[in-house]
Amino acid sequence: MEKIKVASKITEDLYKPLLEDARILHFLKQYQKDIDFLKKHASDFFMWQETLDKCKHCQGLFQCSQPLQGKVKTLEFDES
Repeated sequence: MEKIKVASKITEDLYKPLLEDARILHFLKQYQKDIDFLKKHASDFFMWQETLDKCKHCQGLFQCSQPLQGKVKTLEFDES
């Protein structure tokens, strides 16, 4: 039972900061998704946020810090 509590705490620590990101809030609003959706996909949102943050002060390809230079992850919702 203790492991479940630890996993739950990690998830909570992960998704709560995501609620402070305007890009993520916009995504949730755009696709009419709620906090449960965010919780379920918190790791995807975190990776997307991390990728976008690397480009925040981009000075060009010569200083690109993405794993694949010049490429940015996108986050899309497939309603099908």
